[in-house]
Amino acid sequence: MGLRGSNDMKYSEWARLRAMLHHDWLQNRYLTFLSAWVNCFDEMQTNKDTAKEILMQLRLWSEKKSSFCELLRNAENALSPRQFLETPPLSTMLKEDRQWLGDVVHTLYCQRARVQERVEDMFDLMDQVDKVITTAETTVRGEETGAKVNVDSIITAVMRFSKAIGELPHEIQLP
Repeated sequence: MGLRGSNDMKYSEWARLRAMLHHDWLQNRYLTFLSAWVNCFDEMQTNKDTAKEILMQLRLWSEKKSSFCELLRNAENALSPRQFLETPPLSTMLKEDRQWLGDVVHTLYCQRARVQERVEDMFDLMDQVDKVITTAETTVRGEETGAKVNVDSIITAVMRFSKAIGELPHEIQLP
């Protein structure tokens, strides 16, 4: 089981979730928004419509965060070769043999792929994204007089998180 809990999400379901969150949303929508609107962050002090739009876009992170948590919580099991024991011809083995062999294969995979460490690192990166976006939201709402949004820190944090997700294996790993 992963360090922050886990479900038994199969690889195909996990890969779809990853594609939807990482590629479709984080890279193609959120990072694109941040990059395209970088100059607009300066205007938000004088343009309330711009401030509302920026705040709405920033809040999308909070809406997606639980799905990213689900993705990370399920990475270990979804990428584990243990799943191969549940498909033919290996599924014809005795259940007890599949269990102990699955445990051995999964342990080897975890040690070699360092998946638990990588997932914990990604949770830390996600916390960093959360922190800079929360700070930006506070600034956009005008709760900090004279403060400016550090868009570069947001982009950097999101890009680091995105890179870490991109470095996860794109298929089930054999030990």
